[in-house]
Amino acid sequence: MNVKTQTFLKKLDLIPPNTVVLSSWLLKQGISSSLQQKYRLNGWLKPIGKGAFLKFSSENASFTGAVYALQKQAKLKVHIGGMAALVLYGKTHYGRFKNNWQLFANRGVVLPKWFKEYDFGDKDRWKLFNTDFLSEDLALQEYDAGNFTVKISKVERAAIEALYLAPKYVGLQEMFEIFGQFRNFRPNVLQTLLEQCKSVKVKRLFLYLAEKTNASWLKFDLNKIDLGKGVRVIQKGGKYNAKYNIMIGDLDDNQ
Repeated sequence: MNVKTQTFLKKLDLIPPNTVVLSSWLLKQGISSSLQQKYRLNGWLKPIGKGAFLKFSSENASFTGAVYALQKQAKLKVHIGGMAALVLYGKTHYGRFKNNWQLFANRGVVLPKWFKEYDFGDKDRWKLFNTDFLSEDLALQEYDAGNFTVKISKVERAAIEALYLAPKYVGLQEMFEIFGQFRNFRPNVLQTLLEQCKSVKVKRLFLYLAEKTNASWLKFDLNKIDLGKGVRVIQKGGKYNAKYNIMIGDLDDNQ
């Protein structure tokens, strides 16, 4: 085994199992395209799309393992958030959100073709939401996915992202029930998120649900939170709530 091959195998050791190895990352490690082709023929790299490989032919990429490559190798500002993050934290029992990944990134961020086309399995579904209603670096943390970590929303940001997707992608009744279970929200983190949040609808809906679920321990300085002007229609045909200036349907406390 020559020196270049030994160097390559050592580089591969840096990549956790069941994650994706990007050709661009290998180039930065000094592994040329021609050497990458050689290692493909030797079975040390398995192509899964343009510019993306698995380590060895026997491995498969998990969804989080692919996100790992986006974040750590491609340096894309994309993270797991919303209901997907709440599932990882064990904050929701709704089975339909398990393996139903919600990714968030700023407007203009485009995921590579290999990621879009790779089959993560029948149970793994995902959708990217391009939005700048929250700062891309605010209230994120590393999540231990086993042999590696990926960046996901902190629980407070995840709840606010879920509200951003309501009611089209997340049911308001679901959010109402989830809010009723939260007792460990950090008010200081939420205060910062609500101050910086650009969505008036989300801010009003958050405060409405916090009040309706008797989260009296959530204290905010509303003078620093811009709640905008005019009515926001959360649900067509809903009832008008004067305090938060929203139209919203009934939420069942007994479900």
